[in-house]
Amino acid sequence: ALGGGRINTDAIDNSAGVDLSDHEVNLKICLRPVVEAGELAPDARHALLQAVTDDVVERVLAHNRRQARLLDLDQLRSRSRLADFRDLIAELERTAGLDRALEALPDREALRARRGTFLGLTRPELAVLTAYAKIHLQREMLASPLPDDPLVESYLLAYFPADVVARYPAAVRAHRLHREIIAAEVANALVDHMGVTFVSRIVHDTGAAVVGVLRAWAVGWRLGGGDALAAAIAASAAAVDVESACRLALEASAERVTKWVLANTDAERPAAGMVADLGPAVAAIRGRLPDWVTGAEAETFHKRVSELTIAGLPPELARDLATAEWLVGPLDVVTVARRTRTEPDAAGAAYYALGQHVDFGWVFARLAETAADDRWQRRAAEGVVEDLLRARRRLACRRLEEPPGALPERALGAVQALIRDLRAAPRVSLAALQVVVREIRRLAEEGGD
Repeated sequence: ALGGGRINTDAIDNSAGVDLSDHEVNLKICLRPVVEAGELAPDARHALLQAVTDDVVERVLAHNRRQARLLDLDQLRSRSRLADFRDLIAELERTAGLDRALEALPDREALRARRGTFLGLTRPELAVLTAYAKIHLQREMLASPLPDDPLVESYLLAYFPADVVARYPAAVRAHRLHREIIAAEVANALVDHMGVTFVSRIVHDTGAAVVGVLRAWAVGWRLGGGDALAAAIAASAAAVDVESACRLALEASAERVTKWVLANTDAERPAAGMVADLGPAVAAIRGRLPDWVTGAEAETFHKRVSELTIAGLPPELARDLATAEWLVGPLDVVTVARRTRTEPDAAGAAYYALGQHVDFGWVFARLAETAADDRWQRRAAEGVVEDLLRARRRLACRRLEEPPGALPERALGAVQALIRDLRAAPRVSLAALQVVVREIRRLAEEGGD
């Protein structure tokens, strides 16, 4: 593996057989009460099991393809963000019974020694972390009310063959292991789509609890249409490197939305209620985003769509993925509309018109770059990002609540001058970006006076 070989552990190579066996057992558990109640004859049960074989096999294969792809992407992640993986190993040692020596995982010195010949972690090492991380997340979720939230019931329904769900939905929902299945499926989906270090990283960055991150991700993934986008990327027939880049972009988008949900919503509110409340408005605003963005933001957005199209994505998917990368904006617009009691169209126009005056996209991009592989720097940058988002929401509210031209030109000019100076600098530090965001906050809160 250290020589670059694509070697897996036995657990990965044999996972489809174990997965298939689990599906078989759970399917039989599901159908047993139906047979005992006389709703399904034993012979008909046997025929049904045979009829759904192909459906079950396809679900198992899809899950195992997804897990194999996770190892590919986590190898890429470990090369650029190795500190996240070191932190995860230490956390799993503390909380999940991981024995680094027993599992042959490298310590800090071993990672430093191999730096000249191999960057990041090997596939067998990542396979071990994947198993421990998924089990840890399942346990955390089972100890919480989250498996009982209607939002995650879809993971239970998606686990079983469509024909069984259609004919016996009550039996599926009443499955005696329904909470365990939901916890396993949510943990699998999150880790497979977001990477093995995602929850650990968000916990470190935000101070949120593990279950809070799971809930916020489930909400954000649903609001952003994550499953549909992931499926469209897989079906796009793009080159492998392009597909990987698109999946990493989807991950980054979902991470931003997860953090927005953590920072701006009530952690005690049911996840299903939140999606029902925000979903329709966010979807409507999201559809208008390409028409609303202005100034440098419009240039950045349309350039991104063009890049994705040139890379080989269908035009519709390129637009949808680029829009997903900006999903925090529609969430902010909903907040502004409700805060000012205005229609979403007016709130969206006000929010995105600010891009004509301040290049928010450039500032956000630089903040992301300053926080690459240092936990404390990243946490500081996250605080600045939240300050910038709040300032933009406040500026949009002012545009809606105050007379036209109420934002002082002098203060705007000062912010624009700072950004111009930074764009000309060879390197942009976090301290410099903090100064820019502080001036934007002053503009939003005090009018710059």
